[in-house]
Amino acid sequence: MDVDTRLLRYFAAVAGEGNLTRAAERLFVSQPALTKQIKHLESQLGVQLFIRSRAGMTLTAAGQALDARVPAMLAGWDEALQEAKSADSQAAHVLRVGFLAGAANEATQQIIATFARRRPGSMPPCCACPSPARTACGSRCCSPSPAGWRCPPTTR
Repeated sequence: MDVDTRLLRYFAAVAGEGNLTRAAERLFVSQPALTKQIKHLESQLGVQLFIRSRAGMTLTAAGQALDARVPAMLAGWDEALQEAKSADSQAAHVLRVGFLAGAANEATQQIIATFARRRPGSMPPCCACPSPARTACGSRCCSPSPAGWRCPPTTR
C-alpha cells in the first residue's frame, strides 16, 4: 500500500497539536481540507486514527502506533531527499580547464594539486601528460603523487 507523505505530515501535525484547527493553521491549509485528508488516510489504512470530540483529537491505539513511527519515517525520507539532491548537485558541478600544451606545462601539476586540496573528494577527470606522445589522458583517471597529479601509463 502506498501512502502519500503529505498525508503522513498532516497526520503528524494533527497528532502533535491534538486539534484540527491549530494543525490546519500550522500547515497553512483549511480545516475542512485537513479533515478530509485525515479521513482519506484513515480510509486508506482501514483504521480509525483519532477519536474526535469537542475538546480536540485524541489518538486511538492505531493512531498511537502510527504516531510512534511517522516522525522517524518522515525524517528519514527528508534526509534521503537531501542526500539525493546533494549528490545530484555535486555531480552537476564540473570544472573543465583548458590550456595550450606548451604554455602551462610547469604550473599544471601544481594547479591540479591545489584544486584537489581545496576540493577534497574531487578529482580532475583529465590532466596534461608530460609525455610528448600524449597530450591528455582522455577519460583515464589521474592519480596523486608527491610531485602532483600523474597520468597512468599508456597501454598502447
